[in-house]
Amino acid sequence: MDKIYDQLVKGLKKFSARTGIKRAVLGLSGGVDSAVSAVLAAEAFGAGNVYGLAMPARYTSALSNDAAARLAGNLGINFTAQPIGPAFNLLRAQLKKDFAAGPAPITEQNLQARLRGVIIMAFANQLKAAALATGNRSEIYTGYCTLYGDTVGAIAPLANLYKTEVFALARHINRRKEIIPAVTITRAPTAELAPNQKDSDELLPYGQLDIIIEEYVFKKSPLTQICRKAKVSKAHAQRIIKKIDGSAFKRGQLPPAIEIKK
Repeated sequence: MDKIYDQLVKGLKKFSARTGIKRAVLGLSGGVDSAVSAVLAAEAFGAGNVYGLAMPARYTSALSNDAAARLAGNLGINFTAQPIGPAFNLLRAQLKKDFAAGPAPITEQNLQARLRGVIIMAFANQLKAAALATGNRSEIYTGYCTLYGDTVGAIAPLANLYKTEVFALARHINRRKEIIPAVTITRAPTAELAPNQKDSDELLPYGQLDIIIEEYVFKKSPLTQICRKAKVSKAHAQRIIKKIDGSAFKRGQLPPAIEIKK
Protein backbone atom coordinates (compact mmCIF):
# COMPACT_ATOMS: atom_id res chain seq x y z
CA MET A 1 0.00 0.00 0.00
CA ASP A 2 2.89 2.38 0.71
CA LYS A 3 4.24 1.75 -2.79
CA ILE A 4 0.85 2.33 -4.42
CA TYR A 5 0.21 5.48 -2.38
CA ASP A 6 3.61 6.95 -3.26
CA GLN A 7 3.18 6.23 -6.97
CA LEU A 8 -0.23 7.93 -7.06
CA VAL A 9 1.02 11.03 -5.25
CA LYS A 10 4.06 11.21 -7.53
CA GLY A 11 1.80 10.80 -10.55
CA LEU A 12 -0.32 13.79 -9.49
CA LYS A 13 2.80 15.86 -8.79
CA LYS A 14 4.21 14.98 -12.20
CA PHE A 15 0.89 15.96 -13.82
CA SER A 16 0.99 19.31 -12.00
CA ALA A 17 4.59 19.98 -12.99
CA ARG A 18 3.98 19.07 -16.63
CA THR A 19 0.77 21.09 -17.06
CA GLY A 20 1.56 23.97 -14.71
CA ILE A 21 -1.78 23.43 -12.95
CA LYS A 22 -1.35 24.01 -9.23
CA ARG A 23 -4.88 23.39 -7.95
CA ALA A 24 -7.28 20.47 -7.92
CA VAL A 25 -11.06 20.23 -7.58
CA LEU A 26 -13.18 17.13 -7.02
CA GLY A 27 -16.60 16.07 -5.87
CA LEU A 28 -16.85 14.75 -2.32
CA SER A 29 -19.71 12.27 -2.12
CA GLY A 30 -18.96 10.75 1.25
CA GLY A 31 -17.80 7.61 -0.57
CA VAL A 32 -14.43 5.91 -0.45
CA ASP A 33 -13.26 6.81 -3.98
CA SER A 34 -13.61 10.56 -3.55
CA ALA A 35 -12.19 10.31 -0.03
CA VAL A 36 -9.00 8.54 -1.13
CA SER A 37 -8.68 10.89 -4.12
CA ALA A 38 -8.93 13.90 -1.80
CA VAL A 39 -6.20 12.53 0.47
CA LEU A 40 -3.90 12.01 -2.52
CA ALA A 41 -4.68 15.48 -3.88
CA ALA A 42 -4.03 17.18 -0.56
CA GLU A 43 -0.56 15.65 -0.41
CA ALA A 44 0.28 16.25 -4.06
CA PHE A 45 -1.09 19.79 -4.48
CA GLY A 46 -1.12 20.97 -0.86
CA ALA A 47 -4.31 21.10 1.19
CA GLY A 48 -4.88 24.80 0.53
CA ASN A 49 -4.91 24.15 -3.22
CA VAL A 50 -7.59 21.44 -3.14
CA TYR A 51 -11.31 22.22 -3.42
CA GLY A 52 -13.86 19.60 -2.39
CA LEU A 53 -17.46 20.00 -3.55
CA ALA A 54 -20.42 18.34 -1.88
CA MET A 55 -23.26 18.22 -4.40
CA PRO A 56 -26.23 16.69 -2.61
CA ALA A 57 -29.48 15.75 -4.32
CA ARG A 58 -32.75 14.23 -3.14
CA TYR A 59 -31.27 10.77 -2.43
CA THR A 60 -28.11 11.98 -0.72
CA SER A 61 -28.09 10.87 2.90
CA ALA A 62 -27.18 13.02 5.87
CA LEU A 63 -24.48 10.45 6.55
CA SER A 64 -22.85 11.20 3.18
CA ASN A 65 -22.97 14.95 3.71
CA ASP A 66 -21.46 14.60 7.16
CA ALA A 67 -18.71 12.24 5.99
CA ALA A 68 -17.72 14.62 3.18
CA ALA A 69 -17.56 17.62 5.52
CA ARG A 70 -15.57 15.71 8.15
CA LEU A 71 -13.08 14.46 5.58
CA ALA A 72 -12.51 18.01 4.30
CA GLY A 73 -12.02 19.22 7.86
CA ASN A 74 -9.55 16.44 8.65
CA LEU A 75 -7.52 17.27 5.54
CA GLY A 76 -7.81 21.04 5.83
CA ILE A 77 -8.91 21.41 2.21
CA ASN A 78 -11.37 23.98 0.90
CA PHE A 79 -14.95 22.76 1.08
CA THR A 80 -18.29 24.01 -0.16
CA ALA A 81 -21.75 22.60 -0.81
CA GLN A 82 -23.44 23.01 -4.18
CA PRO A 83 -26.88 21.31 -4.01
CA ILE A 84 -28.08 20.16 -7.43
CA GLY A 85 -31.77 19.74 -6.53
CA PRO A 86 -33.06 23.03 -7.98
CA ALA A 87 -31.21 22.58 -11.29
CA PHE A 88 -32.33 18.94 -11.51
CA ASN A 89 -35.98 19.83 -10.98
CA LEU A 90 -35.76 22.54 -13.63
CA LEU A 91 -34.23 20.20 -16.20
CA ARG A 92 -36.65 17.40 -15.45
CA ALA A 93 -39.61 19.75 -15.92
CA GLN A 94 -38.17 20.98 -19.20
CA LEU A 95 -37.62 17.44 -20.52
CA LYS A 96 -41.19 16.44 -19.69
CA LYS A 97 -42.33 18.65 -22.57
CA ASP A 98 -40.87 16.10 -25.01
CA PHE A 99 -40.81 12.93 -22.90
CA ALA A 100 -44.47 11.98 -22.64
CA ALA A 101 -44.04 9.78 -19.56
CA GLY A 102 -41.29 11.95 -18.12
CA PRO A 103 -37.58 11.08 -18.01
CA ALA A 104 -36.85 7.36 -17.49
CA PRO A 105 -35.18 6.32 -14.21
CA ILE A 106 -31.75 5.90 -15.85
CA THR A 107 -32.15 9.31 -17.50
CA GLU A 108 -32.84 10.91 -14.13
CA GLN A 109 -29.86 9.16 -12.54
CA ASN A 110 -27.53 10.34 -15.28
CA LEU A 111 -28.93 13.87 -15.13
CA GLN A 112 -27.81 14.07 -11.52
CA ALA A 113 -24.31 12.83 -12.35
CA ARG A 114 -23.99 15.20 -15.31
CA LEU A 115 -25.13 18.21 -13.30
CA ARG A 116 -22.36 17.42 -10.85
CA GLY A 117 -19.90 17.23 -13.73
CA VAL A 118 -20.98 20.68 -14.92
CA ILE A 119 -20.42 22.17 -11.46
CA ILE A 120 -17.02 20.51 -11.06
CA MET A 121 -15.90 21.86 -14.42
CA ALA A 122 -17.20 25.33 -13.59
CA PHE A 123 -15.02 25.37 -10.47
CA ALA A 124 -12.09 23.99 -12.47
CA ASN A 125 -12.44 26.80 -15.02
CA GLN A 126 -12.94 29.49 -12.39
CA LEU A 127 -10.01 28.39 -10.23
CA LYS A 128 -7.75 27.28 -13.10
CA ALA A 129 -7.71 23.90 -11.41
CA ALA A 130 -7.54 20.31 -12.57
CA ALA A 131 -10.75 18.36 -12.11
CA LEU A 132 -10.08 14.91 -10.70
CA ALA A 133 -12.19 12.01 -11.93
CA THR A 134 -12.45 9.69 -8.94
CA GLY A 135 -13.65 6.45 -10.56
CA ASN A 136 -11.86 3.13 -10.00
CA ARG A 137 -11.04 0.25 -12.35
CA SER A 138 -14.03 -1.83 -11.20
CA GLU A 139 -16.52 0.87 -12.18
CA ILE A 140 -14.69 1.86 -15.34
CA TYR A 141 -14.53 -1.64 -16.82
CA THR A 142 -18.16 -2.44 -16.08
CA GLY A 143 -19.40 0.93 -17.32
CA TYR A 144 -20.77 1.76 -13.87
CA CYS A 145 -20.10 5.44 -14.44
CA THR A 146 -21.72 8.31 -16.33
CA LEU A 147 -20.07 9.83 -19.37
CA TYR A 148 -19.81 13.62 -18.98
CA GLY A 149 -20.79 13.18 -15.33
CA ASP A 150 -18.58 11.51 -12.73
CA THR A 151 -16.07 10.79 -15.51
CA VAL A 152 -15.24 14.44 -16.25
CA GLY A 153 -11.75 15.53 -15.37
CA ALA A 154 -8.17 16.10 -16.39
CA ILE A 155 -6.75 13.02 -14.68
CA ALA A 156 -8.11 9.91 -12.95
CA PRO A 157 -5.86 8.95 -10.03
CA LEU A 158 -7.68 5.71 -9.07
CA ALA A 159 -8.44 4.38 -12.55
CA ASN A 160 -5.90 1.55 -12.24
CA LEU A 161 -7.04 0.41 -8.79
CA TYR A 162 -9.85 -2.07 -8.24
CA LYS A 163 -12.52 -1.08 -5.74
CA THR A 164 -11.17 -3.64 -3.28
CA GLU A 165 -7.75 -1.98 -3.58
CA VAL A 166 -9.28 1.46 -2.99
CA PHE A 167 -10.79 0.18 0.24
CA ALA A 168 -7.43 -1.32 1.23
CA LEU A 169 -5.72 1.99 0.52
CA ALA A 170 -8.32 3.84 2.61
CA ARG A 171 -7.66 1.54 5.54
CA HIS A 172 -3.93 2.05 5.05
CA ILE A 173 -4.38 5.84 5.12
CA ASN A 174 -6.21 5.47 8.43
CA ARG A 175 -3.67 3.11 9.98
CA ARG A 176 -2.34 5.68 12.46
CA LYS A 177 -5.34 7.97 12.90
CA GLU A 178 -8.75 8.46 11.36
CA ILE A 179 -8.43 10.74 8.35
CA ILE A 180 -11.16 9.18 6.24
CA PRO A 181 -14.34 8.88 8.36
CA ALA A 182 -14.78 5.24 9.38
CA VAL A 183 -18.34 5.11 8.05
CA THR A 184 -17.02 5.87 4.56
CA ILE A 185 -15.08 2.61 4.67
CA THR A 186 -17.58 0.39 6.46
CA ARG A 187 -20.89 1.18 4.75
CA ALA A 188 -22.10 -0.52 1.58
CA PRO A 189 -20.99 1.35 -1.57
CA THR A 190 -23.79 3.34 -3.21
CA ALA A 191 -24.09 6.00 -5.91
CA GLU A 192 -27.17 7.45 -4.16
CA LEU A 193 -28.86 8.23 -7.46
CA ALA A 194 -31.98 6.22 -6.67
CA PRO A 195 -33.83 5.04 -3.53
CA ASN A 196 -32.00 2.39 -1.46
CA GLN A 197 -29.41 1.96 -4.18
CA LYS A 198 -26.36 -0.28 -3.66
CA ASP A 199 -23.57 -0.99 -6.14
CA SER A 200 -23.91 -4.73 -5.55
CA ASP A 201 -27.51 -4.69 -6.79
CA GLU A 202 -26.41 -3.96 -10.34
CA LEU A 203 -22.92 -5.44 -10.22
CA LEU A 204 -21.71 -8.09 -7.75
CA PRO A 205 -19.87 -7.84 -4.44
CA TYR A 206 -16.60 -6.16 -5.38
CA GLY A 207 -14.51 -9.08 -4.13
CA GLN A 208 -16.05 -11.25 -6.86
CA LEU A 209 -16.40 -8.54 -9.48
CA ASP A 210 -12.74 -7.59 -9.36
CA ILE A 211 -11.67 -11.20 -9.91
CA ILE A 212 -13.91 -11.44 -12.99
CA ILE A 213 -12.42 -8.26 -14.47
CA GLU A 214 -8.85 -9.36 -13.76
CA GLU A 215 -9.36 -12.83 -15.18
CA TYR A 216 -11.36 -11.80 -18.26
CA VAL A 217 -9.65 -8.55 -19.28
CA PHE A 218 -6.06 -8.96 -18.17
CA LYS A 219 -5.47 -12.71 -18.01
CA LYS A 220 -7.78 -13.77 -20.87
CA SER A 221 -8.92 -16.74 -18.80
CA PRO A 222 -11.60 -19.17 -20.03
CA LEU A 223 -15.09 -18.84 -18.61
CA THR A 224 -14.79 -21.96 -16.47
CA GLN A 225 -11.69 -20.58 -14.73
CA ILE A 226 -13.33 -17.18 -14.23
CA CYS A 227 -16.34 -18.80 -12.55
CA ARG A 228 -14.16 -21.01 -10.37
CA LYS A 229 -11.88 -18.23 -9.16
CA ALA A 230 -14.67 -15.69 -8.58
CA LYS A 231 -17.00 -18.34 -7.13
CA VAL A 232 -19.89 -17.22 -9.30
CA SER A 233 -22.30 -18.95 -11.65
CA LYS A 234 -21.83 -18.95 -15.41
CA ALA A 235 -24.83 -16.62 -15.74
CA HIS A 236 -23.37 -14.07 -13.30
CA ALA A 237 -19.98 -14.14 -15.01
CA GLN A 238 -21.51 -13.73 -18.46
CA ARG A 239 -23.64 -10.82 -17.26
CA ILE A 240 -20.53 -8.97 -16.04
CA ILE A 241 -18.58 -9.84 -19.19
CA LYS A 242 -21.40 -8.38 -21.26
CA LYS A 243 -21.11 -5.15 -19.26
CA ILE A 244 -17.35 -5.07 -19.81
CA ASP A 245 -17.63 -5.55 -23.57
CA GLY A 246 -20.59 -3.18 -23.90
CA SER A 247 -18.91 -0.27 -22.12
CA ALA A 248 -15.69 -0.15 -24.17
CA PHE A 249 -16.86 3.11 -25.78
CA LYS A 250 -16.93 4.74 -22.35
CA ARG A 251 -13.37 3.75 -21.55
CA GLY A 252 -12.19 5.38 -24.75
CA GLN A 253 -13.47 8.75 -23.54
CA LEU A 254 -12.10 8.79 -20.01
CA PRO A 255 -9.36 11.05 -18.62
CA PRO A 256 -5.81 9.70 -18.51
CA ALA A 257 -4.97 7.43 -15.60
CA ILE A 258 -1.85 7.25 -13.44
CA GLU A 259 0.17 4.15 -14.31
CA ILE A 260 1.25 2.17 -11.27
CA LYS A 261 3.26 -0.96 -10.56
CA LYS A 262 1.67 -3.20 -7.95
